[in-house]
Amino acid sequence: MTSLRSYTLRAVLALSFLFLFYGLALAIAVGLLLIPYLEVTLAHRLHPKLALLCVVAAGVIVWSILPRRSTWAAPGPLVTADEQPRLFAEIDQVAQQMGTTTPHEVYLIPEVNAFVTQRGGLFGIGGKRVMGIGVPLLAVSQVCQLRAIVAHEFGHYQGGETRLAAIIYATRSAMVRTLVNLHKSGSALLHKPFEWMLNQYLRITQAIARQQELSADEWAVRIAGKEAQAGALQSTGLHGTGFDLFIENELKPLMAMGVAPDNLFAGFRRFLRSSAWNALRPVVQEAMEKQSSDPYDSHPPQRERLQHIQTLPDPRTALPMDTTPAYELLRDAEKIESHFSKDFHGPGVEVVSWDHIAPTWAKMGRALAERTQVRVADACAGQLAALCERFDRRAAFAERVSPRLLGYRRPDQQEQVDTCCVEYMAAYLAALLSDAGFQFCVAPGEPVQLVRGNAQGEDRIDVRTVVRELVAGTLKGEDYLAKLAAWGLPPSARLAVSDERTRELSQRRLDVLRIERDGSVEIETHLPGVLLPQCCALCCGPAEYELNVNLPIHRILGGNQIVQIPVTVCGEHQKTAHKAFKIKSLDEKSGRVTLVVPHPPYADLIERCNA
Repeated sequence: MTSLRSYTLRAVLALSFLFLFYGLALAIAVGLLLIPYLEVTLAHRLHPKLALLCVVAAGVIVWSILPRRSTWAAPGPLVTADEQPRLFAEIDQVAQQMGTTTPHEVYLIPEVNAFVTQRGGLFGIGGKRVMGIGVPLLAVSQVCQLRAIVAHEFGHYQGGETRLAAIIYATRSAMVRTLVNLHKSGSALLHKPFEWMLNQYLRITQAIARQQELSADEWAVRIAGKEAQAGALQSTGLHGTGFDLFIENELKPLMAMGVAPDNLFAGFRRFLRSSAWNALRPVVQEAMEKQSSDPYDSHPPQRERLQHIQTLPDPRTALPMDTTPAYELLRDAEKIESHFSKDFHGPGVEVVSWDHIAPTWAKMGRALAERTQVRVADACAGQLAALCERFDRRAAFAERVSPRLLGYRRPDQQEQVDTCCVEYMAAYLAALLSDAGFQFCVAPGEPVQLVRGNAQGEDRIDVRTVVRELVAGTLKGEDYLAKLAAWGLPPSARLAVSDERTRELSQRRLDVLRIERDGSVEIETHLPGVLLPQCCALCCGPAEYELNVNLPIHRILGGNQIVQIPVTVCGEHQKTAHKAFKIKSLDEKSGRVTLVVPHPPYADLIERCNA
């Protein structure tokens, strides 16, 4: 285990930097105040501006380094032993084995994570011990792994590291605060020594933090055993990434459609059994194994921690392995999950169960399908095969359903076009199948499928895979038409769209007025909101760079105003991107702008992109 000498050395190092920082800051502040004083007493003169700058800078430094009492915001609901007796029994058991005390407060948090800290006090003195345990962490851990996690966190208490962390955090906050305030006050020269000190402090204290993690791992092995701690490390890292992917790929699309699940964590458990996670898990594991260390990381790479665990002696007093799901330790687990699920609900969303998500996907798919039918008037079920045969046909289709791809000339053009085609064509085919009697079937981590039961069994269609194979050329046109016949869908099948919906989808997305003058073109539109083509603004060739260009608006009264516009250009026109536009006028209240575009074909694309 970490020796007292090692910990003392780390504490002395942190305290040394604290005193060095405050000593330097006070020395600079005093030096600044001495400048006007010495000027008066020795030179018998005073430069008012210089004196004012010195006094202000000294005041900024002194105000910035004043210690602040830490604030506390509960990271989740506070739980007690009466509310969660089985969970606290495990926490108490680990505390007894380590000869430490149970934290004063335990909170449940919505993360695949756990933590300990000191709440309140000043520089870690006089605070309460606080612990947080993630509800999704309990969902993916075994009881033996939870013991290892708790022992690891208590290891930070045993080494006195939470107090040391409080000192480090307070000093780091003072450094950052000083830098920010000096930057705001315009004291660029004074900024440099504090910036250097912060960088050195981060490197040293993060190295300390990495060593503390290895020391805490040793406590986890002593209490729970090598297997439990190694499993906890791997499970936490793997499923932490999995939870992020679940939020990004499953929850956010639903939220964008105005729907949220009533129990987020029930969906997460289903996601971990899905085909999507089975495909992603090896990729995530490989990335974790290849993770390299960085001087500014607070934790060593997982590979290094696992190797360190294997070098430790086998503990003789480790608690027995218990592979019971840690989730079962919670009382009223569904109520707890519902509480945390509400934290992920946006304003005005409709809350539904995972079994009733399908209508939401059907509604979104119908909207894309209607846009396809209106913007590609001759579209029908059988025509999809012909559209997918050649890239130029797919590009023309993509530009009609998604105007932002008009003039798209970046290196990933084919990828963007094919992705757009899969999205819209799959939605179109799904809507046609839905009208033919198929039902949407959706589950976390699984593709959207269309299902229909009959006397011979069940038809189950992954429309996205069908269209993806058409685009890739692995599904031939005649085979696709045979599939349509098997599904009972005529090649001539088209989507019925109401007149009102047709008018709505035919409207311009933004008012763009094109006026030709003196060999150039003026575009009257709105900023922000106008879509700019993703090709070179000066030649309409393949775009290689996107630059934020500052354009002046000359005003006779009040000087020039600067407006920033993102401009895509090719390599040849990278240095002349500022010539892509001129701003003739801008109404700040309405955002109405008149752009002068010297390259007329690019002006044409702007008009068509916003149609």
